[in-house]
Amino acid sequence: MIAQRIPVDISDVVIEMEPTVECEFIIVDEAGNSISDAMINMNPNRMLAPGFSSLVDFYCKSASTIGKKQDQHFDEIQRMFRENQKTSFYFRKTDAEGRAVIKNLPMKRNIGISIQHEKFELPIPDANPFQRSTHVDMSAGSTQMKIILQPIGTQVLGR
Repeated sequence: MIAQRIPVDISDVVIEMEPTVECEFIIVDEAGNSISDAMINMNPNRMLAPGFSSLVDFYCKSASTIGKKQDQHFDEIQRMFRENQKTSFYFRKTDAEGRAVIKNLPMKRNIGISIQHEKFELPIPDANPFQRSTHVDMSAGSTQMKIILQPIGTQVLGR
């Protein structure tokens, strides 16, 4: 069988697109100093359930990282991040000024954000002492978010 090209008139085809949001992150420490090389992941197509992570297929909870020491865990995350950043729309790494921009986010409520860094981590929210992620609602246009990280080990999950 030989493949054939069939001419199709697509002049009347209209593809409707949903509006998207651009989110600029500014990541700093508690003293307001910029944090470079923070790995930001947004999860607009998945939801973090309170009390446990329901992130299916996400590198931070992979079998290869569970049970490793913090530095080994971070090395594995860095390796997987480098592999994934070329194909994921929702991963970005902060620059020297602690800034990163994630574009084309859907206008949606309750989008999960997680941040990984070698020396800093998200504070544990009072509402849920079992996870270090946060959630945001995206609305039309551009959004700027300043997120303050704390040194690793400042808080312990579940307390």
